Amino acid sequence: MKRLRLFVINYLTRHLVRAITEEDILMISGKDWLYKNRKLSQNEMIELKQEAKSFNSSLLYKLMYNDLRFQAIKQMSDDAQTVDDIIFGKAMLYNLAQQKKFIRNIIQQ
Repeated sequence: MKRLRLFVINYLTRHLVRAITEEDILMISGKDWLYKNRKLSQNEMIELKQEAKSFNSSLLYKLMYNDLRFQAIKQMSDDAQTVDDIIFGKAMLYNLAQQKKFIRNIIQQ
């Protein structure tokens, strides 16, 4: 049964989850910003920085961040029944930290 479960999970992951490639993410290399194998113009970079600043200081972002952080802490403490629950909560916190870092990197470039 465990083998069948792993097979189904692997099959669904391979066939239903859209793979993300380097083309799909913003690559910041020195003064050059690349997206979809295209160098962003100065105006596009400025606009992206402004959007990042605006989003970072928005009430929506603060509410979303606080809610997800609350859910992660709850997952690790009150709702934790197994070690996997604690690991999942830590993974949620890691994801939030990565999002904050991504926005900060755009703003500071």
